[in-house]
Amino acid sequence: MEDIYKKLEMCEDLPTLPVVMTKLIDAINDDNSSAGDLTKIMENDPAMSARVLKLANSAFYGLRFKVDNLKRAIVVLGFETVRMLALSTTILDLFSAKKQLALDPEDFWIHSLGAGKSAQILSTKVKTEIVPETLFTAGLLHDIGKYCLALALKEEYKVVTKKGKDSQTPLYKVEKENLSLTYCEVNAWLAQKWNLPETLSAPMANHNQPENNSNKYPLETYIVYLSSEISRIENFGIAGDFNKVNIKLLTSLFPQIKESTIKETREEIKEYISDAKKFLSEFENKQR
Repeated sequence: MEDIYKKLEMCEDLPTLPVVMTKLIDAINDDNSSAGDLTKIMENDPAMSARVLKLANSAFYGLRFKVDNLKRAIVVLGFETVRMLALSTTILDLFSAKKQLALDPEDFWIHSLGAGKSAQILSTKVKTEIVPETLFTAGLLHDIGKYCLALALKEEYKVVTKKGKDSQTPLYKVEKENLSLTYCEVNAWLAQKWNLPETLSAPMANHNQPENNSNKYPLETYIVYLSSEISRIENFGIAGDFNKVNIKLLTSLFPQIKESTIKETREEIKEYISDAKKFLSEFENKQR
């Protein structure tokens, strides 16, 4: 296990957050930071601002109105929404440009977008401590540890994903057996490395076992777990998990999420598949 963390640390392909994003995360973690602080940070990175506006105005994100500049976006959408969109688009930009051998990139990112959107939709249907925009980001990043392992381990991780496919076993179980750690543990490592807030790190690190975790945000963690499964069952990609979809209905633990809630979310997310593909295509073309 230590060898793998060393490989992750040494991996030249594993992107590091730009300075402006580090400053933005510091602002996220600072209760005294203001919308003005956020604007000043983001105005120093026009590319980041453009990415935020692109996602905010996309049919996939689903705003009812357009925002044409950063200051307007912060006023209309709010501080929390804009900073989470900035984090989401920066990480998408950094990682999607990196090539690896084990995962189909389009499938991976479509699945991530589907999980993010599902988490956003689900969290509007129940009362959560974390706002929908933060859960959108948690859903988008819930599988990022897989991409890190694929970048760092190359052929070795390709073998692991093939074993998962051949045996129809959840990837995290195959990882544990063959690598002695899981991508969710890598999620936790990455969240600590990037100083991400616990509202993101808890769901990212625990979503595969929502009923067994002891983190501060069990409901939100369960939402991210459900969102990943909904994304798979509604054809938003599988991100290396070829096992049968398993939606655990944990009403005894989370009575606010009923079968009807999941069904409604599944119906709503279907409307966004073409928008997600269009957004991803336009996003990737912008990089070229």
